[in-house]
Amino acid sequence: MIHTLTQHVEIFTRHFLPSGPSFGAKNVIGSNLRKLVEGMCNEFVRSERSINEFIEEMMPDTTEDYIGRWEQAVGIPDSCFPVEIELEARRLNVQRKLSLLGLQTEADFVSFASSLGLTIKAKSGIDHDVTNGYGTESPDITFTNAKEARFTIVITSLFSTNAFDYDFDFPFQTAEQALMECVFRHAKPANCDIVYTTE
Repeated sequence: MIHTLTQHVEIFTRHFLPSGPSFGAKNVIGSNLRKLVEGMCNEFVRSERSINEFIEEMMPDTTEDYIGRWEQAVGIPDSCFPVEIELEARRLNVQRKLSLLGLQTEADFVSFASSLGLTIKAKSGIDHDVTNGYGTESPDITFTNAKEARFTIVITSLFSTNAFDYDFDFPFQTAEQALMECVFRHAKPANCDIVYTTE
């Protein structure tokens, strides 16, 4: 809450200046002491406004003036995230980029896809490996050996969407799917491959 100048003067004179004849002028409008108090309280109002503005700007979902700083801090633009025009899209991309800092587990991959409106499963290739007899997840995938399977992340789209309303022999990616694949390609561990499938 931002206090008005009058409220600050009232708080300051009541709580921080003693009563008595020496400080009686604190309540006399136009007196030197009152002018001094009002001058200090003007700075309190300015400081409170600055703090309030900073609180709004320090969060990526409410920032306006600091959006460029947020984008610079998280590394936008990059090969996956361009600089958007609309403020809401820029905020959303900053939030998505921040969420990638902890992208390590299956749940992290699923959560990121969910933020794009996509439903996926993220499993180790070993869970899909029919060649070596480990696979318990569908679809079945053939790997050369168990080591290759272990170092493969399989992303399965549970509800595949097509960018067009028409039926083609192969699906076209939506912008969300393309962004997800780009992000996962850059966020996966360096020693792993990544495979995309549909269920």
